[in-house]
Amino acid sequence: MKPKHVSAVLLLAAAVCLMYVIRPACLEVVFLDVGQGDCAFIRTGSGRTVLIDGGGSNNPDVDSGVGELTVVPFLLDSGTASLDAVIATHAHSDHMQGLMDVMEILSVGRLIIPSLDDEACFAELLELAESRGIPVTRCSNGMVINLDSRTVMHVLNPEARCRADEDSLNDTSLVLRLSYGKTSVLFMADAEKTVEERLVDSPSAQWLDADVIKIGHHGSGTSTSEVFLEMVDPAAAVISTGRNNFGHPSKKVLRLLEDRGIKYFRTDESGAVFLQSDGKRIRIRGTIDE
Repeated sequence: MKPKHVSAVLLLAAAVCLMYVIRPACLEVVFLDVGQGDCAFIRTGSGRTVLIDGGGSNNPDVDSGVGELTVVPFLLDSGTASLDAVIATHAHSDHMQGLMDVMEILSVGRLIIPSLDDEACFAELLELAESRGIPVTRCSNGMVINLDSRTVMHVLNPEARCRADEDSLNDTSLVLRLSYGKTSVLFMADAEKTVEERLVDSPSAQWLDADVIKIGHHGSGTSTSEVFLEMVDPAAAVISTGRNNFGHPSKKVLRLLEDRGIKYFRTDESGAVFLQSDGKRIRIRGTIDE
């Protein structure tokens, strides 16, 4: 292991200790560094826990090991032996693969997936949920997930029983707005501009405004239009990305963020990104000092 990686691991361990050993009653979100994938951990002020995606390989036939080697150790180190819910935003392996290890090793109260017309793409995950006795909830636009009395998650995408074509799985992504007090975080998963355009022109537009946005599709140029970014109007952005051959994040997306004065954190440069909210203000920082 290279010295840089060692220091990153030590910094992450120290950050976990600071956040979880002496923990105030506030909302906490951690965007884990899982390489070219997505994974975010949520702990509410009342202690409810949710994992959104689990990282993984872009090749579904190759197990990256990120669930067993990164996600599960992080959860256990943070004192999380069970999760109230696990959310698979869509059926691409770089989001879903690591959830298999999480569901096999930890106690999970519920699996949440998007409402699709054909669930074949989730077959392996659903089989595991059934074998582990984990109930499954299908979510679509307009639904509300109450995590506790002060923490709410609004589902903005997809439409109910959305068509699950292999070529458009990104647009079946669960788009989620997490709100706590007067603060909010928008999770875009891999939703692309087609979804953004629909959201801007729909009743869901009332929920787009957010303090922090998890940029869609790892910062790809196929997501994050200027109009959409203006509607969300975030103060900060998180881009979950790693070494890749796709050109993520797009220079155009980075320029849009910079032009609007939006501070952004890239997990490939900042490591895991930690967010805390007291319901009035949000603090956000990367594991690796810039």
